Amino acid sequence: MRKIKMIPKSLLLLFVAFLVHQVVIGSPVEEQSKDLRNFVDINGTTYFFDGSNEHSWIAVRNCGFKNMTVISFEEPGKWELIRSWILDQGTYNYSHFWTSAVKAANTDTYNWQPSGAEVTEFDWSYRKPSITDNSVDLCLAFYPDPILGGHEDVYCTEYLMKYICEYP
Repeated sequence: MRKIKMIPKSLLLLFVAFLVHQVVIGSPVEEQSKDLRNFVDINGTTYFFDGSNEHSWIAVRNCGFKNMTVISFEEPGKWELIRSWILDQGTYNYSHFWTSAVKAANTDTYNWQPSGAEVTEFDWSYRKPSITDNSVDLCLAFYPDPILGGHEDVYCTEYLMKYICEYP
């Protein structure tokens, strides 16, 4: 009688976990192919608008899967261009969005990622900036609302927001 080799239980569990991950979460390649409807051209630059609310690090990861980065507003006028486009669409008017800017703990400046350039122009939202705790990292978000909108200082780890990816 021939002896059948058994698959180790740990290897079988790892394989099942991989299959569940692929079905529930999906792979970056599958994610890219499903998201083509959210790619838009604004003034000659391609952006990806994600409609889900995510933590800042998930936004960075998901943009990276597309070989893109979370949006920055390093160029003069870009903030108003994106804001106007969002308001014209009427879809995301009352949404908050992550930007790539981070103010590291115990520092006084926000810097765009991944370039490291210092953020020099702010169009602060109503009653912002408001966080005085300098011992934690802060992220710069934006709110496109035409009346109360602008940049907002937020704790990087506490909020779920929409995000926009752009090609670097």
